[in-house]
Amino acid sequence: MSQSQSLTEALEAVERVLDAKTGDLRELAKIADVAPEVLFLRADLSGVDLRGQDISFLLPLEVSYLGAKLNDHQLRAFRQADRERRAVRLREDQKLANIQLVENFLYVINQSENIRSGKMATENSILLTMRETLLFPLLEDLRRNERVPKNYMADALFVLGRNRIAQSTNFTSKLFSLFNDLDCEITPEAIKALDESWLGWHGAQLGELIGLLRRDRLLDSYWLLKDEVVSPIEAARQININRSVDVGSVELAIEKRLLSLPEYWRFILEFLSVAEFECNSHQAERLAAPVVNAKWAATETANILETKTHPRVKTALFRQILSQGKEKRIVELVKWLDGNRGAAGALSLDNAFLQIKEFDLGLDLATRIAARLSDNQLAILDSNLSRMAYREGDRARLNAFRRRFIHNN
Repeated sequence: MSQSQSLTEALEAVERVLDAKTGDLRELAKIADVAPEVLFLRADLSGVDLRGQDISFLLPLEVSYLGAKLNDHQLRAFRQADRERRAVRLREDQKLANIQLVENFLYVINQSENIRSGKMATENSILLTMRETLLFPLLEDLRRNERVPKNYMADALFVLGRNRIAQSTNFTSKLFSLFNDLDCEITPEAIKALDESWLGWHGAQLGELIGLLRRDRLLDSYWLLKDEVVSPIEAARQININRSVDVGSVELAIEKRLLSLPEYWRFILEFLSVAEFECNSHQAERLAAPVVNAKWAATETANILETKTHPRVKTALFRQILSQGKEKRIVELVKWLDGNRGAAGALSLDNAFLQIKEFDLGLDLATRIAARLSDNQLAILDSNLSRMAYREGDRARLNAFRRRFIHNN
């Protein structure tokens, strides 16, 4: 067909559309003898009344619909189509970016001494294996919804873990950093591959390399519970070189390993002081509970409260010791507040003294902190000491306390 004939037919189609007595877009496409998907691709529909028409065929065509006359249902449908289209483009862009990350990784490894110093046949074999393992799955998966196939990391770990290149710390650190950049899912199969191959290559130092992978409960629990290789405390320290530890794995390590040790509360405190993690208030309460519920002398209270750990855990330790109701610990808690912060008033004295039953303990504590308290705080002390002063001797000592600290103010 010549160009002039095509032009003639196009003009005739336009003329038929202009002369048509209908505003239905499907009918207009039929009159023009052009598929609707072709005729209206990226069309500007400003001024077109689409109310009452089936617009479903327009949704994938990226039409300009904002100037069209639409009902509410049609407008929502167009907007939803736009959102879905943007999501698809974002996934495609992310996949292309992932492919570029892998290609950059392969280039860097190709330039490294570990590859270039090998024999040519070995070099080609290693590079081909890496391309087949790391690049090809992303190219094959380009049209799917997943950014990275679910078993991508596990498959790569199994295949590459069989090669001696896996013993190189430099290679492994770059590979694990690549997995992190790709945001690979860490599956039980990936953990199995680490345990069967990469642990043999790197031994106890695998923890630092694990820290290069994204924070994950399954992964971090694997290493924190690997106490035949490293202690939970050392395992946390290794991971923390590069990132924080998953708080769920911290809870699990306490439950499965540290609670079985003699004087376990000391190890838990050390663990909590070493491990860097993020937690919410509920998680902090669970982490503090094993320590507070353990058997330890009241004289240890200050050491426990001074543990250098997450601020929410410190708050939970304080709150639980106070609410536990063990008066000797509470006395030490108030002393610690007064001695270290000069702020016994920051604690509700009513809450503290409600837990104290022995007059001697209460009076000793009151005498220690009274000089720095306000009148209303002294009144709280007086009220609570009066409640405990059953014996005549106690009342006499209370009166002496009043003359010294209260009646003179």
